[in-house]
Amino acid sequence: MSLDFGDLKKDGSKIPVTDENKAEYVSLYVQHKLVTSRKTQLQAIKIGFDTIGAELSEHLNRLTCADLMSFCCGDDSMLTAEAIIAHFKWIGFDQFTPTPQHLCNFLSDCFPNDLRRFLRLATAMYALPRSGVLGRPIVIQATSDRSKLPVGHTCHFQIDLPDYQHYETLKEKMVRRRMPAATLHLSIADRELETADDNIGACQ
Repeated sequence: MSLDFGDLKKDGSKIPVTDENKAEYVSLYVQHKLVTSRKTQLQAIKIGFDTIGAELSEHLNRLTCADLMSFCCGDDSMLTAEAIIAHFKWIGFDQFTPTPQHLCNFLSDCFPNDLRRFLRLATAMYALPRSGVLGRPIVIQATSDRSKLPVGHTCHFQIDLPDYQHYETLKEKMVRRRMPAATLHLSIADRELETADDNIGACQ
């Protein structure tokens, strides 16, 4: 399978992606996916902000990009294992099974990027609201087939978690569910970076 720069740059279809230029390809690919292909929508958002009134615009201009992300997407600094675990509602687990504690231990050992992936698996969100409260529990539903991977139901804030019993089994299944994978920041950026990286790997 061959991969070229396509429409990412002039005469891109004649330029194959190689180990030497793959960093440039990823940069152009992400720029295209995050900005160029969404330019119309981004301009509409800008027009919306520009037309909401001078007074509010003045306040918005005082906010940093991080402030706006926090207001719109949640407070990243509040995403801890303890904050996520506090939302858990366990259903179907025997009182003597160690699996709930294993999951809590697993999350406590996770880096922030991995916690984002877990939260996304359960809720489709990457950060907690600024209040630190989701407004509804994250249901951890026990299932019996230990050969299966955990399954997230984001509309219901639920994860179907087989009662694995053993910590190493739970950890292995969570990893296979693509919990701790590539560096994670924004959902769109992550997906595009991973896709680009997969494409590059395929042509090497």
